[in-house]
Amino acid sequence: VHQTSWSLSQSLPSNNQLVSGNSYYLTTSGIDDAMPVPPGTTGNTEPFFGAVRASTFTVDLVPPVAVISTPIDNAVIPSLAKIVGTADDVLAPLTLAGQIEVAIGELSTNTGCWNGAVAGGKFTATGCTIFYAINTGGRGGTYSAASKFWDMNVPPLTTQFTYRVWVRARDSAAPVGNLATAISTVTFIYNSDFPGAAITTPVGLPANAANLNAGVTVSGTASDNF
Repeated sequence: VHQTSWSLSQSLPSNNQLVSGNSYYLTTSGIDDAMPVPPGTTGNTEPFFGAVRASTFTVDLVPPVAVISTPIDNAVIPSLAKIVGTADDVLAPLTLAGQIEVAIGELSTNTGCWNGAVAGGKFTATGCTIFYAINTGGRGGTYSAASKFWDMNVPPLTTQFTYRVWVRARDSAAPVGNLATAISTVTFIYNSDFPGAAITTPVGLPANAANLNAGVTVSGTASDNF
């Protein structure tokens, strides 16, 4: 027999037969083509359980969990520089910012999807949700494997619009990590407009009524759309 490689893709246990979190031991044995002596026997048989011929691996079928902590769900916010959250996996922890993806969409007044850009970002795409890795395209995303926190820059937002943010992550399981199926979302209203406040009593100069000879109760109006 000559040196070569081999692979096995059939008659293997299915995911339903494996338990996520359990470790499994795999070993192999080979038989060469040496002339059997005596006749009727086989060639040289390699023993099982050798260190070179064995492998122990852990099955990971559980996707990671990614959540958004800033902005807070259902909040009305006057500014937003960063979207912040956490992402983690028990068996195959994340190591790179590129394993985290975010989508942003308008809920009202318009219903556009974010085009993925920060500088000059627009909500002109269709077909939400459209996910983008947080660390490419000028999004400036970072991830700390120690603290599990991630963040990314925010595109320009329109005041008094309602937005929704989605986040998902992929863990480090091989050969292709598990992609989160439970998508975390937050909805918020962006309102950078100042409220309106005015004084009605006392009136201002140069009105005659602005000349006071006694104390008065100061009153006025204040309003804001939110």
